[in-house]
Amino acid sequence: MPPVAGWWRLVSASSPPNAPSRIIVEGPSRFGDFHLYNSFPTGVVLEVLSLDPARAGIGIEARQVGDALVLTRPGRAQRGAGPATPERQESWSVDVAGRLRIEVIDRWPGGTPVRAETVYERVVPSASRAVNLLENADGNAGGAGWWPTGDARVENCGGNPCFAVRNRGAFHQKVLLPTGAEGQYLVAIGSGANERIGESITDKGRLYGLFGTADGFLFVGYLQGQSMRAESSEPNVWVKMSGIFPIPAGAAQVTFDLSQAEARGVPRSGSAARFDDVGLFVFATESEARDFIARWRSRRE
Repeated sequence: MPPVAGWWRLVSASSPPNAPSRIIVEGPSRFGDFHLYNSFPTGVVLEVLSLDPARAGIGIEARQVGDALVLTRPGRAQRGAGPATPERQESWSVDVAGRLRIEVIDRWPGGTPVRAETVYERVVPSASRAVNLLENADGNAGGAGWWPTGDARVENCGGNPCFAVRNRGAFHQKVLLPTGAEGQYLVAIGSGANERIGESITDKGRLYGLFGTADGFLFVGYLQGQSMRAESSEPNVWVKMSGIFPIPAGAAQVTFDLSQAEARGVPRSGSAARFDDVGLFVFATESEARDFIARWRSRRE
């Protein structure tokens, strides 16, 4: 794994002011692919890049120069209300202090190149237990911490924000597991409500997840089954979902999803599944995990 791979937190930015507050760099895979997760106040933007030109992301050139990852992003002429952007070259490298430095050069047609730099420090896994690993678990910060795919948005649910997905839409979030978590227990919880009810599981909200290795390209376990699906008998009634999962060897992170189940042969109706107050917690023993869920399920909203 090259030095730039890992989880990074913004320390300083000379420019631009819209630098991501956190970046996750995964890769390269055996195909030369990199995944960049850029965290902004409005949500997470995922970029899939490749060192192989035949597999490269659209319009973005990626090269590895020594230990540095060099990206070239093409400029864009002004279109309608959309602003023009310069060609941007970014050189990602790790300095002797272990910080990620991204040197940026913006080139406008006929203009003087503009240079800037952002600096990130490596995120170290927490040693804490029994704390929610998820950022913005209730949607009060809009989409912050999550990257949406398809029809996924934060909506107003009776004066309270919630996550809503339709038509195979989903919200996703990556979290680092605490140090020494292997062999312990991960608890997933959340409240869910369905517009569509009935015998079929299609369109019902579900919690789902994958245990991943540090490089992000190998999965070593799943978060599924148990009570991870919202089983409501009436539309738009909130119910609780939960599951307890042993943390397998090699697991360093979790990709957690808010999505909809689907039964073979039962088409989707466009109805929404909604989520609120979701969480991921690590406990040393299964007994502690079960006690936590029991207390949470008995709590009145």
